[in-house]
Amino acid sequence: MLNQTSVRQLPFVSLVMSLRNEEKFLRRALAAVEEQDYPKELYELIAVDGGSTDRSVEILKTFPFSVSHTTLMPGGNLTIPAAMNLGIGVARGEIIIKLDAHGYPSRNFIRGIAERLWAQPDLGAVGGCIVQLGETPAAEANGWARTSTFGVGKGPYTAGQEEGYVASVQCGGYRREVLDRVGTFDEEIGVGEDDELNWRIIKAGHRILFTPAIEFFYYARSTLRSLFRQYLWYGDARTLVLRKHPDFLRIKHLIPPAFVLALLLSFSLAFFSAFGRYLLAGLLAAYCLGLLAASWGLAREKGWRYFPRFLGSFSAMHMGYGIGFLRGSWNYWILAKRARFP
Repeated sequence: MLNQTSVRQLPFVSLVMSLRNEEKFLRRALAAVEEQDYPKELYELIAVDGGSTDRSVEILKTFPFSVSHTTLMPGGNLTIPAAMNLGIGVARGEIIIKLDAHGYPSRNFIRGIAERLWAQPDLGAVGGCIVQLGETPAAEANGWARTSTFGVGKGPYTAGQEEGYVASVQCGGYRREVLDRVGTFDEEIGVGEDDELNWRIIKAGHRILFTPAIEFFYYARSTLRSLFRQYLWYGDARTLVLRKHPDFLRIKHLIPPAFVLALLLSFSLAFFSAFGRYLLAGLLAAYCLGLLAASWGLAREKGWRYFPRFLGSFSAMHMGYGIGFLRGSWNYWILAKRARFP
């Protein structure tokens, strides 16, 4: 238990939660905020509703809070970064933590972030493990596929659970002074906004720490259609991040769109030449082999009944991201359209 001296040395923390139509998960998220093992007088919750049409606002109004809380209802369909910036604008904390109402933080979430940021002045942000949850077998398969190297490439969420410095974290905590210096979330990037902000923080000379000691539990999409749509927007938004920060580019960002483009070209050539037909067959064969191997390996760990589901999950993620990346490249780089996100 913390003594009074240690409590006085801890920073005040603002949790900023953006949400829209999250009545199914919101009560659990709010309960997790209440259950934090951090002094209640040293943190606050700022919930920003982005235009809910369900009972989310009612839940916020009637929830039995014991911590300081504020609910902002600006109206309209706000994107996540726009809602976050509104919340940050009224936050009192020396540390700002981004929360997602589609999941909930571990009990030590605030403490784990605050202690590390306060102990290491060079840190600009801290984040933890994203634990995928599923309420149905389909959602479980989608969540596990999202933590697979075959699904999303090598990174802190797929390459082990060791504490270390990374390029980006999700649902992270930030020093307020760093946000004042580098700016808050870019509202043009409506999906994957964490990556763009985190890269600015690194380029400003700060480090970002990933630690498995804290966790954020996230409910995976429950259908292949919703998973495909999620990754469609991820791929679309990635092109905006790369337009602003070309040095953020990694090979893994290009593999899905390159594969989709190669499929389209070889499919077109297949109508006119044997070479095109062989190329198409070769691409499909190589991908299917990789898909079968990755699904088999994951099914050995999670259960064979998930094997056919993993085939669909991986395909939905890869095709969604690849198509989204190509769409974003065409819209924002070639046609110079303004970005729009759900």
